[in-house]
Amino acid sequence: MSYYDLTFPDAVKRVNEHEYAPTKARAAAVEKEPFKYPKYFEVTNTENIKDYLVNERKIDSRVVDWCMKKDLLVQEKKDNAVFKWKNAQGEVIGADR
Repeated sequence: MSYYDLTFPDAVKRVNEHEYAPTKARAAAVEKEPFKYPKYFEVTNTENIKDYLVNERKIDSRVVDWCMKKDLLVQEKKDNAVFKWKNAQGEVIGADR
């Protein structure tokens, strides 16, 4: 908008008219693969993430323990916390690190 001195509607129209605008054909061609959770990155020691979440982020230790008990929170090899997303069947369908 600033570079070409366009109004918002004109900028949107210009973007939509160019080749990089989404089309039904292009969207149909892109198939999403199912999420594959890399469980091999997990470690059994969870001291680092528990210490960080409880002492630094001030999350109640009962909440952290509950998430770990339900396998919703794990520690990975680089000491990051991984929050798993699970569906009603308990399958991991996504995760945030």
